[in-house]
Amino acid sequence: MYVLMLQALPIERCPQFRDQPPGSTATYNGKCYIFYNRQPLTFKDALSFCKSRGGTLVDESNPALQGFISWELWRRHRYTHDSALDYTMLTACFMFSSNIHQVSPFKLSRVYVCRSDTTSQYWMGAVRDPQDRNNWKWINGEDVSVSFWNLPGGNENCARFDGSKGWLWSDTNCNTNLNFICQHRTSCLTSVKGLFYSG
Repeated sequence: MYVLMLQALPIERCPQFRDQPPGSTATYNGKCYIFYNRQPLTFKDALSFCKSRGGTLVDESNPALQGFISWELWRRHRYTHDSALDYTMLTACFMFSSNIHQVSPFKLSRVYVCRSDTTSQYWMGAVRDPQDRNNWKWINGEDVSVSFWNLPGGNENCARFDGSKGWLWSDTNCNTNLNFICQHRTSCLTSVKGLFYSG
């Protein structure tokens, strides 16, 4: 009898690239996710970038995965301040014409985010179906059957994780330069010690 032992995929098993930001990799459900937030690209260029490294933009969804990605994005874009907001935070919010929003009520450790911070927007691998404008497809050709839209509708053809909307999805012009997440599937999970138990 064989029982699959679900284990977290070690970060060391994920691809590493010289130009990826430090601490940019996370794992979930046997896949690696690399969060690129220093080189915004158009949708097409972001997809090409991920593919050139053996990955793709995120091309699936379910509540658990949405929760994982939302958490990873939130923790990468939160700002904690013990007293006054620092100059960098104020400058970033001012540059993007956004308001500072307190999301933690604790007096000693307050967390702030910019409401409309363009640096907290990430491409995902969903595009509007050219045959049916009311339908969305993943870049792998499958229909998007589980979605997390901020507001349905809109006229743009690509989708993003929208940091100003709690990481829900928003439709976006595909030529906008945004951050992106490369998703990598590992091909040799069975070689991980302890993955299978026989008895």
